[in-house]
Amino acid sequence: MTQVSVHDNSASPTSPTTGGDANLPCSSTQLVPGARSEVIIKAAFRMACVFVRLFSPYLQIKVLVDLVTQAGVESAAQRCKKDYPKKKVTLSKLSIMTGIPTAKVKEIQQQPKLMADYHVCAEAAILARWSKDPALRSETSDEPADLPIFGNDGSFQGLVGHYAGRGVSTPTVLERMVETGNIKVVNKHFVRLMDPHWRFFEDEEDKLLDYGTQALSSLANTIAHNIAHRHEGDHKLVERRVCSMKVENTQETHDKLNRLLLKQKEEMLELMKSLECADNDQSPMILGAGYYFINDQGSC
Repeated sequence: MTQVSVHDNSASPTSPTTGGDANLPCSSTQLVPGARSEVIIKAAFRMACVFVRLFSPYLQIKVLVDLVTQAGVESAAQRCKKDYPKKKVTLSKLSIMTGIPTAKVKEIQQQPKLMADYHVCAEAAILARWSKDPALRSETSDEPADLPIFGNDGSFQGLVGHYAGRGVSTPTVLERMVETGNIKVVNKHFVRLMDPHWRFFEDEEDKLLDYGTQALSSLANTIAHNIAHRHEGDHKLVERRVCSMKVENTQETHDKLNRLLLKQKEEMLELMKSLECADNDQSPMILGAGYYFINDQGSC
């Protein structure tokens, strides 16, 4: 069901009359109210909130930072090639563009990080190590051995300390992994590996994230296009209309917009069906169309 909601713009995050934003973290950087840099930082923080809110249930923040760092280096290299096609892309130039030390830039370029189980989160790393390390296999079979819950090397506590850190308690990780069905307690003092794959997603969460982020990526490309062509007249590919309205009209407005959008949805689907070609056609062009309204007052 298409959800339509009204955006409350009573406290605009880019208002030049305010000297700061309650959503922004404390920073030693001094910004002049109304300066363009302040608007850009707020826009970046807004998108960072979206990014973290979408992926933090599945990935550790450290992993997200690694992904942003790698993407930053790749994006800077692409911009260098586009802006200076006849010049060599140097480590120094990438470092000054990204703020990342040259040694780290070189490491990222030579060995891009692949997000394997060991890198995703502590629980996934524990399961991967337990299932793959020969030292953690049973002496009587080739299966992962039951591990003592507490102890040093060769124990569940040892794995927790290595991958989650000494500050994370073993019972906390144990309870979480028992709830997911990855392990179970046997004989009160041991744990048994039941499923070596950390269960990130339920139902179709992975597909929803995939499709949704493709739409977000297309919107980001549109914004980048509009910025690059801002001096070429009517360049905007996406328009929006925002209005102020009485609160008592909210539900009525929701209903009217829903009916309108559902009608347009059916018309759009009919058009796309008429354009669809066979899968075996050479080099088919992929066409996607969508729309959404969202209201989350707890968002950044």
